[in-house]
Amino acid sequence: MAYEAVKQLRGEAKERQVDGAEIALTHNVGGIGQYCFVNIYRR
Repeated sequence: MAYEAVKQLRGEAKERQVDGAEIALTHNVGGIGQYCFVNIYRR
């Protein structure tokens, strides 16, 4: 997920590119729901 978010912010996502992407958020839940990670990226 982080990989795709960074590709979007760099403008390198080709046909998946979101025009004007400035901020990206990734959310992951691990284990049996006991871990939650939220990352916010900005251009």
